[in-house]
Amino acid sequence: MLPISVRRAVAPLCVLALALAGCGGDDDDAAAPAADETTTTTGAAATEPADGTTTTAGDTTSEGTDDAACAPLAETESVTVSASSANVAFATVYLAQELGYFEAEGLDVTIENLSSSDALAPLGQGRLDMTLSTINAGVYNAINSGVDIRWAAPLYEANPDAAEGLYVQAELFPADQDTFDVSALEGKVVSTPAGLGGTSTFILAEQMLAAGLTFDDLTYRQMGTTDILAALEQGGLDMGWLSTPFWGQVADNPDLRYVQGFPDAQNGTAMLMGPSMSERPEVAEAFFRALVKVSSEHLAGDYQDDPEVLAALSTALDTPEEDLVVDAPNVFDAGMRMDGAADFNERMQQTFIDIGGLLDYDEPLAADTVIDESFLDAARSCVG
Repeated sequence: MLPISVRRAVAPLCVLALALAGCGGDDDDAAAPAADETTTTTGAAATEPADGTTTTAGDTTSEGTDDAACAPLAETESVTVSASSANVAFATVYLAQELGYFEAEGLDVTIENLSSSDALAPLGQGRLDMTLSTINAGVYNAINSGVDIRWAAPLYEANPDAAEGLYVQAELFPADQDTFDVSALEGKVVSTPAGLGGTSTFILAEQMLAAGLTFDDLTYRQMGTTDILAALEQGGLDMGWLSTPFWGQVADNPDLRYVQGFPDAQNGTAMLMGPSMSERPEVAEAFFRALVKVSSEHLAGDYQDDPEVLAALSTALDTPEEDLVVDAPNVFDAGMRMDGAADFNERMQQTFIDIGGLLDYDEPLAADTVIDESFLDAARSCVG
């Protein structure tokens, strides 16, 4: 049997979905609000960039661009976004709402709490415009069946100092071992916040394939993140996925050992776009202009030191500011780049095909069938 190499986790959070009506996402916490609860927040339209000058949210354009193409919408357009839970991983969208960036672009944005799998059908049908998720088996199967869903932007980047990922009971990973032998999981209980079909499944499946195991050799359960934490600490779960900030609560627990996190350079986090956005290109570009602006002005760098950011996130997430400050926070790129997405797309699909039972087809979908960065590119060209 081949071992799993111990690697540092590089990003928090993954979301799983088997099909359009399948399981929920990796960020679906048991404490998340009910699906019919809706949050709509509009914040002040003024922001203060790092140089100390005050600008109106949404005013920044790059030199040499066509101002008309980068101007706010002439008439207000509505956009509905779904998020499986109020989570700091979705900070770009929440801050654009709280700090008035959407409003400055002429957008009236509603954020609904809806599990990732429950969001796929309305997204493909145009009843939702965007979904905050990860790329996963449910999305792949939907696209393969002809549903017009695309991976349009990332949510955040990896933090190499984070230890988010798979944790196992120490008795299965003795202290004198440097690598984890995946064969120790045979007959054991493994849980992620959704189950089979997403990025954490992909991480584990790559190692299981090398060891000659399938998911039939495990008992795989869907549990909320807080339940996974409790079950691991109480010894009722053999392996579980812990996202930020939950992994910090077991960092000094001698009964648990960290095994592995996300692959280097790419974590599969995704803003998924439905046909109702691609059919309104000016709306899609305005939406991403707001996000690129808030990323470059507020999230690139150590945003935890920005009182305005913490206050806005505290309000949006209904979480005390002190609970939002962690040792290894999520990382947000100023330009929301998607480096490595094409390779990740092929690698993840091939792993799912090889292990079987997750995808409805046997050849990976091409990157341009899954990824559409054109609206994000247009937004970047407008933002200095």
